[in-house]
Amino acid sequence: MAIFGHKSMKKLADKKVKQQQPSFFSGARLHYVLISLLVLVLYANSFKNGYAIDDNLVTNNNALVKKGLAAIPEIFTTNYVSGAVNFEYRPLVKASYAIENQFFGTKPSLSHIINALLYALTGIVLYRFLRRCLTGQNAWLPLLATLIFIAHPVHTEVVDNLKSRDELFALLFSLLAATCLLKYAEDNTFKNLFAGLGLFTLALLSKASCLAFIGIAPLAMYYFRGNIKAAITAGLSMGALTGLFYIILTATLPAVGREILYIENPLVAEQSIGIHIASAFYWLSHYIRLLILPYPLAFYYGYSQMPITEFSNPLAILSLLLHAGLLGYAIWGLKTRNLLSFAAWVYLGGILLFANLLTPVVGIVGERFLYIGSIGFCIAIAYGIISLAKLNTLPQMPLKANTIALGLLALLLIPYSALTISRNTNWKDALTLFRHDVKVANNSAKVHGELAMELRRQFKRLPNGNPNRAKLAAEAAGHFDRSIRLYPKNNEYHNLLGSIYLFEEHNPAKALPELRLAVANSKNPRVKYLLDLANCYQAQEPRQLDSAEKYFLKVLDADSVHVQAHYQLAKNSYLKGDTTAAKNINRRFLKLHPDNPLPYRNQGDFYLIEGDTLKAREWYKKEKYYQDRLVTQPKQTDEE
Repeated sequence: MAIFGHKSMKKLADKKVKQQQPSFFSGARLHYVLISLLVLVLYANSFKNGYAIDDNLVTNNNALVKKGLAAIPEIFTTNYVSGAVNFEYRPLVKASYAIENQFFGTKPSLSHIINALLYALTGIVLYRFLRRCLTGQNAWLPLLATLIFIAHPVHTEVVDNLKSRDELFALLFSLLAATCLLKYAEDNTFKNLFAGLGLFTLALLSKASCLAFIGIAPLAMYYFRGNIKAAITAGLSMGALTGLFYIILTATLPAVGREILYIENPLVAEQSIGIHIASAFYWLSHYIRLLILPYPLAFYYGYSQMPITEFSNPLAILSLLLHAGLLGYAIWGLKTRNLLSFAAWVYLGGILLFANLLTPVVGIVGERFLYIGSIGFCIAIAYGIISLAKLNTLPQMPLKANTIALGLLALLLIPYSALTISRNTNWKDALTLFRHDVKVANNSAKVHGELAMELRRQFKRLPNGNPNRAKLAAEAAGHFDRSIRLYPKNNEYHNLLGSIYLFEEHNPAKALPELRLAVANSKNPRVKYLLDLANCYQAQEPRQLDSAEKYFLKVLDADSVHVQAHYQLAKNSYLKGDTTAAKNINRRFLKLHPDNPLPYRNQGDFYLIEGDTLKAREWYKKEKYYQDRLVTQPKQTDEE
């Protein structure tokens, strides 16, 4: 395998030896077709999928995207997500969906096709990049590495999750930039340097995961062209460009960031450095497993699917030793410019931002976080196949079929392809994905919670009395309960579980403990928590009307014009036998909300209970009048 030594590579690069391509196996254009066909075979069954987790951030429910081309200026001058929290700046992905919406409307099938096309294009660009790295040598290694990369099931999240188009763009533009910078290392012309920086700017506009290429691109220039000066220039230029990029963002856009919750990553509350490091390396072992055995897969992990640990855990120690060994090998290979050491750098650089060593990562681990780093794994596996098959990879040698190489490749591609095609079906829609993955990540409080939330969205769309509504509500309650058992401090889930018991199962006794916990454990309870607890006290048998009144008043302290609180407080006073107070509250309610049907309903109920059906009928007529004027009638027990 002397072809991978730095002396022969430099000599070949200097002479610019051109490779002969007398067969199918060495024809670059035919390889492009092969890569594209593989993507089509693997992802054709994803084209009928709908929207899944977080797709609404950039697709059908995004207000800016719905404006089409008119929204492009605003997209490029706002954060990826703006509001109570601000996510980082990723305008390209939103702009792409705005363009889609302008010309084709909301069509998830088209979005999935475009994602697959971008993935195929990335495969072609990766193949060109690797082939350029090994200038003058035949295409066995670039082709095998690319095919393994394309088929790897760990990439299904990036392709199937429409929101993850940002990852597709980030790697695509990063590879294009690295290819231009390799050209710069060959000819030292600034046009290639500037072209590379321009393409890297597009990567920065896609997602911050591209930052790995600040190291990967210069290393490629050094390893495969031996041009240290050009590599340093490129690295410093990319670093300066990135610094300027974020300085401008900091000066012009709202601060980026949101609180990472314990349920998302327990390291946010961990004080021990030893536990922090041990847990990080223990979790890194999950990435090694996914690269080698990418099954089963899950859209999310989090606490406590990935628990914190100490160095007494053998996997934490083994992972530390493995990654230290990879780093040592990568550093050792700097002198010899060994291809496998470059592969180690790619893996380590690609995973660094998501290793939980620098900062806690939302979800702890994620398959999309392996997208760049997996290239290093694919290079190493391709190198291994070539070595085992004893392929002749000398320059100007025709690339002929090799039974051993093709057999080894098939041993990987067949199971990888089967897993990829199967995994696509799980991404059909959010409910299908969550129901499947909750079996994989059964100890994840977040996964159970996400499934419960999606089930809740589903049953809220159905009318009361629909048997499917009751079935979905019961399923949602089960997953809220499981999530709470895994992480008891989630006040939102306590409230939502109690709300299902109260409003769907009509069991206030069962609901009361959950609703109490939601309020008691909140420093500043949400109005919804207070209102639901008040309603629960009122619905108790025997009724706890004084407690109900206390919490209805707390709602009005927080929101003095709250419709439901006025409505129920007046009703509560009447149930207590204080008709004067009830009517006074209702008069204030009527004054505050003269166009709302509820105070008229209250007044009608009062007269009906007192036996004055004539006056009751008059007030009910007024209620109907104002009810008809509303587009939708406010629900007495609305949980939203």
